[in-house]
Amino acid sequence: LSAIIVITFSILVATQREGRRLLAEIKIQPGDNTVKDGEDISLSVTPLIEEIRDYSEHDDLKACHHFLFCLPQGGEPGRRILVMGYNPGETEWDWKTTNGKRAEETILHDFHENDRSTSSTKWMSNVRYFCGDAETYLTEFVFWSSPKVKDLKERIGPLNKHNQHIAFCTRMNKQLIKILDPGLVIFTGVSSYNSVAQIYDLEKVEEGAMANGQKLYIHGRSDDVDWIFSRHWTGSFGFPKEEKERLKNKISVIMTL
Repeated sequence: LSAIIVITFSILVATQREGRRLLAEIKIQPGDNTVKDGEDISLSVTPLIEEIRDYSEHDDLKACHHFLFCLPQGGEPGRRILVMGYNPGETEWDWKTTNGKRAEETILHDFHENDRSTSSTKWMSNVRYFCGDAETYLTEFVFWSSPKVKDLKERIGPLNKHNQHIAFCTRMNKQLIKILDPGLVIFTGVSSYNSVAQIYDLEKVEEGAMANGQKLYIHGRSDDVDWIFSRHWTGSFGFPKEEKERLKNKISVIMTL
């Protein structure tokens, strides 16, 4: 038993060291690789998606059904919005629709494309409501799916900046932000602000509260990119219509700056 404990501790320490090493490499190399209007974004993000595919072969990621990165959601070409969730949900339906095989949701291939689940359809409807006709893309703080966040913790370990998988996702997302040059990044989940702000070097600009005093959004900024951390769009505690409208208006104001 003591030998097992020693081995487990050694693996944890090695994982944390790898996470710190990757975080040190997160700074994007100088150079203008932003995709201009009319250019094919897939050409710029394909190398990143291929790197994520290879990385997804880590043993502790093989239990995850799919990863999500740079998934287009339509809209008119122009200023872009990048919507970032915590990590993709995962259901038995996902495994059934791919006959037990692992999959992806990206600009290159979306396993939901021809047969979207009810929860996925509801999510996409919220994307269009809050983002309007802006050219919109989806990504995740952690790319790989799980039924619940607790399942993700069991699969990949503590969800902090020392986790090598989170460091990898941060590096990929920062490159995606550089490519898309979005007018706004929307993070769905206001309670995640502190941990995400630390990793992405965000400075708080302002907060907005709902009528009941709960946070509606936190506005942050990093490297001249605005971020909005919003109340979760499909959270179990409800989202009053008038507060949804306030959040939508806030997003519209930032996009016109």
